[in-house]
Amino acid sequence: MFPDASRAPGQDSDSQIDRAVPMEDAHREELVAFGRRVQAARVSAGLTQQQLADAVGAHRVEISKIETGDREPGVLRFARIVRALDLAPDDLFPRIEGPLSRE
Repeated sequence: MFPDASRAPGQDSDSQIDRAVPMEDAHREELVAFGRRVQAARVSAGLTQQQLADAVGAHRVEISKIETGDREPGVLRFARIVRALDLAPDDLFPRIEGPLSRE
């Protein structure tokens, strides 16, 4: 993968992998709920969006989009967010009850 010349120094290129993919309406509600949990954890940790973005090597706008459900973070970004907020991965997911659908 070629480096992205438009990225600020110190920001890695894994967000190229995390680029938003068009999402189905069925997933929107889940992403919004996930984003609210990220936002609550960030606020609880006393961090601004910019501080969290700096900690995970992202742009503040990306964090904003994750928090509003407009972007689905990739696995690497998710791992960095969890680490930066000092959480367990399952802290950002509700308990799943019942069978999962394959929509």
